[in-house]
Amino acid sequence: MHFEPVRPMLSLADAHTLIIWPKASASVGIVLRTFVSQHRRTSAGTFVFIGHPVPGSVLRESEFELRVGSRSVRYRRVGRERYVPLLSETIDGILSLPFLLATRCRYDLLITAGLNLGLLGILLRRLGVVRRVAFVVMDYWPRKYASSLWSGIYQRVYRWCSTHVDAVVDVAPTIEAARIQDGIRVSPERHLTIPHVIDPSAVGWLPREQLEPDSLVWTGALTPECGFDLVVEAMERLIRQRPAVTVHVTTYTQVPDHLRRRIRARGLEDYFRFLGYIKDETEFNRTVRRFRVGLAPYAPLAGTVKQFAGVAKPWTYLANGVVPVLTGVPFDAEEIERAGAGLLIDYDPDQLAVSVLRLLADDELHEYCRRRGLELVRKRAPQPVFAGLLTRLGLLPDPATPAEASPAAAATRP
Repeated sequence: MHFEPVRPMLSLADAHTLIIWPKASASVGIVLRTFVSQHRRTSAGTFVFIGHPVPGSVLRESEFELRVGSRSVRYRRVGRERYVPLLSETIDGILSLPFLLATRCRYDLLITAGLNLGLLGILLRRLGVVRRVAFVVMDYWPRKYASSLWSGIYQRVYRWCSTHVDAVVDVAPTIEAARIQDGIRVSPERHLTIPHVIDPSAVGWLPREQLEPDSLVWTGALTPECGFDLVVEAMERLIRQRPAVTVHVTTYTQVPDHLRRRIRARGLEDYFRFLGYIKDETEFNRTVRRFRVGLAPYAPLAGTVKQFAGVAKPWTYLANGVVPVLTGVPFDAEEIERAGAGLLIDYDPDQLAVSVLRLLADDELHEYCRRRGLELVRKRAPQPVFAGLLTRLGLLPDPATPAEASPAAAATRP
């Protein structure tokens, strides 16, 4: 199927723009929502955001907002069912369609992520609800399911989706190579790569004397590829030298029973504080920045999705003045280490324990890493990235939009 190269159509101020997004904290679509909603629009411009729960999230609600000009004219939340694979993804589309039809608007551009929402975008284009669909790929699974049959079906559907949308936007440069290895090729004129961006409102840190002593923090999922098992193993070594050390866990998923049993069996219950899911972003950031060290020891599993993803966890730590300790699984781990903003380790409990102890004991090293992290975060400002992205996708941002770097360089063809 042939597509014309992406080219400018009209000003963002006059455009009808739609984002349908899985509501993952600090992800590209959430930051883009803020960027677009705060952008100056004429009375003719319309912006709709629809957010659906991430699979497995304890927060089960969908969110709908319609903005005309600079005013929010319609907003509602809808409670959702307990997550059921395939059924919940289908309900995402069933809930989206009537809301969009009720707006009686044809959207110039849809930006979306997740395979089910990408397929929904193609359907909306065929129904005439949207003109163009940009499919953002936050992660790529070379083998999503244990069953080779289901993984094969997933890849065939993914291939069809990525070749029928108008643009594919990767948030990690490793994604394209993984797709090609699986025989999925996206034509260069429809392919863009952008970095993980940081919302400036989420950046901040506390003075060292206000940090909780000997405190570690874990944010995000507790799935095997994220490496929480290594944290449990390393804690036995840590408490021998720092008996007051604690790990504070905030996650959008349920804590698996096997992890609780493992912690209890090792007598570590007093060292883990499960904070649950923190819905409010401001409260979440205030909570994270209380702690001294951030844990991100991704497991080097064969074909792990974390090799082909724009991981947010280390950047969340950096933005909040928390020094990350991470493995080299994510593509940008070496960038963080080169900048002096975090410590890179192998997937080894002794290395994790030693690195954490260094950061807890050495105030000078800890403060140096925090300063370097803040410098690194500032290079991920959304304005130049989104200005370049929207220009490539056919919407011209207002010339007055601040740009700290060339927009053309911020959203590029690889």
